[in-house]
Amino acid sequence: MKSPRPATAVALSLILTGCAVAGGGSSGPQTLSMQMGDGFDNLDPALSRTTFAGIVQKFVYDTLVTFEPGTRKLTSSLASSWEFTATTAKFTLNPKVTCSDGTPFTAATVKRNLDRIKDPATASPTAVSIMGSTNYDVTADDKAGTVSIKYAAPVVMIEARLVRGPFMVCDSGLDRAESLKTTPLGTGPYTLTEGNPGAGFTFAKRKDYTWGPASASTTSAAPDTVKIDFSPDSNATANLLLGGQRSIGMLGGQPALRVSNVNGMQKAVASQLTLSLLYNVRNGSSTSDPAVRKALQQLVSAKDWANVVGPAGSAAESRLPEGAACSPYGKVTDILPPAGVPAATKTMTDAGYAKDASGIWAKGGQPVTVRLAPVETTDVGAEFLRNVWASFGFKVEVNPSSTNEKYNTVLSGRGWDVTALSIGAERPTYDTFGGSEPAERGQNLGGVHDQAYDSLVAQAAAAGPEGGCDLWIKAERRLVELTAFTPLSLVDTAYYSSKFRIAASGPYLAPTAISAQ
Repeated sequence: MKSPRPATAVALSLILTGCAVAGGGSSGPQTLSMQMGDGFDNLDPALSRTTFAGIVQKFVYDTLVTFEPGTRKLTSSLASSWEFTATTAKFTLNPKVTCSDGTPFTAATVKRNLDRIKDPATASPTAVSIMGSTNYDVTADDKAGTVSIKYAAPVVMIEARLVRGPFMVCDSGLDRAESLKTTPLGTGPYTLTEGNPGAGFTFAKRKDYTWGPASASTTSAAPDTVKIDFSPDSNATANLLLGGQRSIGMLGGQPALRVSNVNGMQKAVASQLTLSLLYNVRNGSSTSDPAVRKALQQLVSAKDWANVVGPAGSAAESRLPEGAACSPYGKVTDILPPAGVPAATKTMTDAGYAKDASGIWAKGGQPVTVRLAPVETTDVGAEFLRNVWASFGFKVEVNPSSTNEKYNTVLSGRGWDVTALSIGAERPTYDTFGGSEPAERGQNLGGVHDQAYDSLVAQAAAAGPEGGCDLWIKAERRLVELTAFTPLSLVDTAYYSSKFRIAASGPYLAPTAISAQ
């Protein structure tokens, strides 16, 4: 049986904010208050899809394995040991685990969760992105405390996926699955006592919790109460953090810069995001034409983008940030086409486009309209893209709705041509650019279906969890050749605190790592 070893995490992450009020006394703070952005959807692990929801769920649920806080080393959680191959995963459960209502947590409970997430009747939007495929069988042995997953075909980096989920629901919660969106029931270090997304949530600490990362427990220094509410304004969060009204915040970009140099400020990196432009290649979209995608790409350089988002960001050379799986070999910017207005003009004219009387690029009497749904960028970033493309001669429409609504638009596959999204932040991933589309419970957001790319990914997946980097990099470079995405910038998102010792486990705050400084 294998012992814990390094792994990498899945990340289709939203930039969010968080904060907490200070406590005091040698026994630690009594209340932690966290505030997040507007991307929260619900509390059901099988039906939620955002990092906002995952941050909340991490307090009440556990995964089978997790990261040791502050590292990328795979460690125990619900499972005390594990084995992985390209087509199988086997877990031996920690026998000490109990549900928050006092009932047992068993291998059969795990099987119910894994069967539920793949069930078409559940319609889980993250089944494929978390599990890698829904074509698997689960066997459970309650006497031995083991659970085994057998896939029909090799799965892309399965151990990296399972750090993020699925969060495991207890049997009494599964028995009333229709209520899980608002009333969770898990094995985690906290339990929900009251609340809803509008008013916020309140959680109480479990005194008997001892199976966190590497057998961590809820110590006396951990806050007794956690309160979570929601606000989209990360600058306001930074103000509260700097003013002492809050003591923990998760920030990225310029708001993070404002707090990062404060004396005594702790920092726990949640993830380094690679913000990219993602193109909709489906028929009916203006970006279904490779020439339009290429011209859009030629007009936006990573260097110019980094200047816009400020010194908190740096130009990206890949979709994989430093430290990610295969990232030392992941540079793709060397095969980007020549950039600039003259190059983009040549691309459009060579493809048969010309400017109409109003100065808009058109072909066959149809003007080129670019619908921008900027899920994960600031208003400044969205305005930069609009100005650059509009001044070139594209008609640009910017989706003005909330983060959740923009993401729903992208998931629908309709009503958008380009989005700004953090994709595949910590490992190569097939989901965003291949396989099933969202309508089929997949994450192929842009509708990319390319035989050469699919073949490279299949070979990389067959190489197993620790192999295939050369094939992954060839696959990433194939995406650039297709103009499926354009890497723009690397931006850290991190937790900051001047009152607490903190650590992140993947993209989430690690509840058992919170203690007074």
